[in-house]
Amino acid sequence: MLEPSPVTAYQGKLFSGSGYCVFSIKKGRKQAKKALFTITDHRKNTYWMAKVNDFGIQLLKIRKEISFEALKSDKREFHTTDGNDYRIVKSAYTFSIKKNGMKIMTVSRGLMPISMQRIFSASTPIIKFDRQTNEEERIFCLLLYFTN
Repeated sequence: MLEPSPVTAYQGKLFSGSGYCVFSIKKGRKQAKKALFTITDHRKNTYWMAKVNDFGIQLLKIRKEISFEALKSDKREFHTTDGNDYRIVKSAYTFSIKKNGMKIMTVSRGLMPISMQRIFSASTPIIKFDRQTNEEERIFCLLLYFTN
């Protein structure tokens, strides 16, 4: 589940189905047309930095080494140095990201299971990741969702 955070410092928080915060994204200050983000994985207690600009997205680990980089080739297309293509697909009720033609993330609204409506609002977006996505790709997908 994805909830906008009531704390204005956070761009958003990602919760598991049981109500625990899994990821949080915090927007930092801008530097020379670059938006900076801090992403926290609360399960593993790891931190990531992300630089987002008009040319693409870079994910940096704590030691400032680039662990994932995607360059923007079109308004909704990104390419990585290892040859993977990512495409954003939007419709009225869904937002999805495809990697080389296969869906790796889907965000949908208005389809909340009744069991989860005790914890979350019925209109809370639900995010589903493919099991094959690694941590860098998940963070990249979340950044695409928050910046588009």
